[in-house]
Amino acid sequence: MVQIAMKTFFKRKWRTTLAATTIMTGLAQSTSSQIITLPKGEQYRLAGLTYGITNVPPLSEKNIGTPVTQFNEGQKFETPQLFVWFQWVETNALPVRPSPTLAARLADQEGVERGATTYPAFSSGVTWDYAGFPVIPKRSQMIQCNFYPFDGSSINPVASIIFTNPLYGHFSEWKSEQIPTVRMAGNLEVRLENFMTGNEISWASPVLANGKQGMGFEPIQKGIHLDTFFEVSLKSVLINEEWVVQSAELSDATGNILTSPSYVGSSGDNVSPMTFRGEYRLSIPGTLWPDEAAWRLKLEMKRKSGFVPEEFVTFKNVPVPKLGTTNFPPITNIVGGVQLVLKEFVENGDRTNIRYPRGTNANFVVNDHTPETMVAVELSGHPEGVAVDFVKMIADTGEIFEKHGNSWRPFYRGASLKFIPTNAETVDITWVVQKTRSVEFFVKPPETK
Repeated sequence: MVQIAMKTFFKRKWRTTLAATTIMTGLAQSTSSQIITLPKGEQYRLAGLTYGITNVPPLSEKNIGTPVTQFNEGQKFETPQLFVWFQWVETNALPVRPSPTLAARLADQEGVERGATTYPAFSSGVTWDYAGFPVIPKRSQMIQCNFYPFDGSSINPVASIIFTNPLYGHFSEWKSEQIPTVRMAGNLEVRLENFMTGNEISWASPVLANGKQGMGFEPIQKGIHLDTFFEVSLKSVLINEEWVVQSAELSDATGNILTSPSYVGSSGDNVSPMTFRGEYRLSIPGTLWPDEAAWRLKLEMKRKSGFVPEEFVTFKNVPVPKLGTTNFPPITNIVGGVQLVLKEFVENGDRTNIRYPRGTNANFVVNDHTPETMVAVELSGHPEGVAVDFVKMIADTGEIFEKHGNSWRPFYRGASLKFIPTNAETVDITWVVQKTRSVEFFVKPPETK
């Protein structure tokens, strides 16, 4: 294992000789020729850095002629990332390389660890591997990358490396406000009650001060499960309206942005990607560096009741697909000027080891025998500020089908339902489309201990 303490590094006043590496975006970057040794003995050399939306390895004199073998080379990401690259170092430790999996996080030059957790592959047969980070401590001249056991069994890194920050700069500051605080979004009162960082205690569901059930929480300062938590109450002046948080975004003045998960699947009757553990205490994976005067928390809200007739749209007389059929011809409908496309309608009977869409880009194997129906729509043209939700499905036999699962991805909404009986030939599927509302809060970063 390689452990390089940040404080020791700076006491040496950066006298370590660093080799130059070229960033794909044209930035010059210095990295040390550091080797990390993984828990099972496999070694990797820090090979350089790139920054952008594609994961293309850096090229230098040392790397020219080296075969580039990695997963998903040239893959594009929605937002720029800092890619920290490693090359496999052949050793005599093991004749066949294992495939250890680690979790990685960044720390600033003071050793303060924040950001989002990433999971580099370090896989057998791959000579180039990377850790990609969407948020970076841009006010820090140096960065430390810490590696942890994948299962979160330790808050102490098993390996660390240090490199010069290619995105270091000077930035403006935002001004924070006191919490609790209130914002109005039309007739909706949004009250931010509390804001903190720490670790979710998955086995605990405490009753909070307002009597609502909430996620268990404990304050921690590092480790792969360091997340952002906030408590928010929503109150409409219209008694027939109930609201929930649909999505959340945390950002800072340097341009870092963390968002609530975009690809989510769940069982039960959750009405938004944020409400798996209740509608009051919510969380965003990861957190930002506390050397900011303020962070910005942006919340997007939608109604879960109080809809008007013109917000509903029904796909009528949709033919029930044959069992196991995945090729469904899309059907388009329009509601409130928004084009909605029924993209998926899948019937699965005995679905042991059957792969089928589940609301994410990738399929996965389902290992039970429960019959299920999956329906999903897509918002054509990707309109911002619009939410769509499943309402009901009724067969021509008169049966109404119970929803027992949900899936979300950007501009997509899916629902899993009770299996359709064989005597049903068509169904009517109803959805509700609404405009969302948003507010912003400027919060002071929680103090570190």
